[in-house]
Amino acid sequence: MNAKERGAASRSLRKGPGVAVLEADLAQRQASGGDRWHLDAHARRLVSPKRVVISLSMPERRVLDTLMAAAGAPVGREALIAVLADDVYDFDPHRLDMLIHRLRRKIGEHTSEPPPLLTARGKGFLFDVERQY
Repeated sequence: MNAKERGAASRSLRKGPGVAVLEADLAQRQASGGDRWHLDAHARRLVSPKRVVISLSMPERRVLDTLMAAAGAPVGREALIAVLADDVYDFDPHRLDMLIHRLRRKIGEHTSEPPPLLTARGKGFLFDVERQY
């Protein structure tokens, strides 16, 4: 491809609606160091350090958003239930336990990496974005 063709290709890429999405994804990868667990900014997907993509349900995404926003600090069960239910008193806490269990199992089925979703006994749950082998 010569310089003229590269320029034309570059201009056509800039016109496309997906360029902003691609730039945001690239910025997120660079910011995360590329070797950490992260959430896809534009979809309900979790991406492992080895680039394995795991599809998430909306409740799973909400829980992971909350855990990852805490930057490795434990998040209490009540706070996680609050992102899942309008009425926290009408929510069965065992549903949260099952969601965490299914999410860990899903991560294990898709990747050989240790699940970064940890239990902080007496405090709640945390997500260790840098957890590797």
